[in-house]
Amino acid sequence: MMVADAGPGTGKTFTVVSRCINILRRKDMGPKDLIMLTFTRNAAAEMKERVTAEVTRMYSAKEVTKEEFDRVSKLVKETYIGTFDSFCLTVVKQSPFNISKFFGFNEELSRSADICENDSMNRAHFSRFLDRFMHTRGSDFGDLAALAAENPSQVYNLLNRLMARGILPYKKSSVGTYPWFGGNDGKDLVGDTKTLREMLEGFKGFKKDDDFGEVSSLEGFDVYAKPPSPEMRDAAAFEDRSALIDMIHEIYHAYLRQCVIDGHLTFGVVATFAFVILYSDEQARESFRARYLIVDEFQDTNTNQMMISLMLLKEPNLCVVGDWKQGIYGFRFVNIENITKFEERIAELRAFLNDDIKRVSVYPEETLRFPLMENYRSSQLIIDRAYESLTIPATTTEPLNKDEVEKDITYIKSGRTDIADNTGFQCVQCESQEDEIDEVLRRIIDYVESGNYTVVEDKGNRIPRYGDVAVLCRTSAVCRKVYDACREHGIPAFLQGDVSVMATRYGKMLLAWLRYISNDKDMWGIVPILADLGYSQNEIDRLRSYKDETKDEPILIELREFKTMLRAKRRRITELISDIFSYYGWDNDITQAITTILSSSHRNSLMTISDLIRIIESDIETDAKYDVDGLPLSNAVIIQTLHKSKG
Repeated sequence: MMVADAGPGTGKTFTVVSRCINILRRKDMGPKDLIMLTFTRNAAAEMKERVTAEVTRMYSAKEVTKEEFDRVSKLVKETYIGTFDSFCLTVVKQSPFNISKFFGFNEELSRSADICENDSMNRAHFSRFLDRFMHTRGSDFGDLAALAAENPSQVYNLLNRLMARGILPYKKSSVGTYPWFGGNDGKDLVGDTKTLREMLEGFKGFKKDDDFGEVSSLEGFDVYAKPPSPEMRDAAAFEDRSALIDMIHEIYHAYLRQCVIDGHLTFGVVATFAFVILYSDEQARESFRARYLIVDEFQDTNTNQMMISLMLLKEPNLCVVGDWKQGIYGFRFVNIENITKFEERIAELRAFLNDDIKRVSVYPEETLRFPLMENYRSSQLIIDRAYESLTIPATTTEPLNKDEVEKDITYIKSGRTDIADNTGFQCVQCESQEDEIDEVLRRIIDYVESGNYTVVEDKGNRIPRYGDVAVLCRTSAVCRKVYDACREHGIPAFLQGDVSVMATRYGKMLLAWLRYISNDKDMWGIVPILADLGYSQNEIDRLRSYKDETKDEPILIELREFKTMLRAKRRRITELISDIFSYYGWDNDITQAITTILSSSHRNSLMTISDLIRIIESDIETDAKYDVDGLPLSNAVIIQTLHKSKG
């Protein structure tokens, strides 16, 4: 058991690749003796490419014989190197019958089922399910049913949180009880109701991102965006929460069954099903077990994924690599303690998994921890500034215990001696976002054109080019503004990934038109369309006041005729969307992305226009982002979100 504390630039990928090759060079290794898992397709592809390239380099340098090269190369091709999600899908497709057996479903998951990666589609699927569930079962749960029905997104988040923790609903028993798997047989779901009630009493309302922390295990059921009413406080914090928990149990169990029926798998559902198969079927466990398991970016694992990792081991050869300071997947309900308290977590989960039979053979006391202490990417100045940022309060009122933070930090040193004199660090404070963007443009031009800066390369130093500059922004909206500003000033720029496409003007106008097409009786459907065309509020009110269509002004006649034409294409979604964008003369990377996203959604599940409206609304509400790459240029400023740069 090995834990590599790998800070940024410390050679994490090199370490993983070296360990992989050293293992595969063992003469007793077979094609299924090693598994390497990570969290993004790019990372998985890079690992496999690096392993293949290193084996080839070793052969060219005559460090291995032709016989060993052929043997190791064959093992590299046969070794599973991929994402956690794709591995879980492989497990699920091999043994789908075990899912139904565990949960007591009569139906069986199709082997052709696949993961739906679109969060809005997944939420729309859950909302439709919840509507049907409440129609048939809502009366069983009284007023609580209304609370759940009004907050489908929060119920969905709660179920995903429970899946991430490995807390699952068994089928309702014949005597009317609601048994749970995990979570101390469901007892952990009750939470500290007294403290929760005290928090709710007197609260003026929670912000969208507020969290109840450890007060209640039902904190995902966060229905209090507005000040909580007495009835809502009682629903969330009454001492006897059994009715609420029973309702969540039934929604949860029915939702998983619906996913099986529809063949609709989310990231959380496929990981849950993979866990169930490995937990309940010894034969399935044995078929996937490996002698060696390497997990990259281990700070991004949740409880469920760690339990899967432990059950995959034939021998105590688990190597995890990560850095708790680089955790970015909070929306997947990761558990940072998987790496910060690695040994304790193994002991805890091993005891749970081995409660009835032996599923895990590894012991935490066998763990070797080692930090990677040298950074090969940055100067010491940059490293020092990075560490300083860890103990800067986010706000003037945020409580921050600097000593408590620093005790968990492994400090690294720069291994670069060639860049110290060419490194700088500056902070600039601007009065507005517009001033900030202007300052960014000024700096870009200064870097490239002033002659005051140097890029250090192996072949000799040179002056910077636009392609040497990166702009990192907190949100995709700001990225877009910087990108547009660069284009306006003739600066070549490349906007890389993760844009809230539905929250752009293009997405909002498409939403307005879909609403206008969908509902003739929606008196407000035409308002945003007229507003976008430049009409004032008074003019819009005047236009909407007409009762006689024969007196309509030309713009109303034009819009009505266009709506009639679009409505005739409501079954041809791609053509309909393209016509709306063409009406405005829009054809760019954002409109193309929106068309692709919605066309794919409609094609995959035969959604109606109303469903597409809900997807766009959900994307705007949740600030959903999609990978939208502008035209890549060989010499262009790269613009990314901070999240994208890490991923």
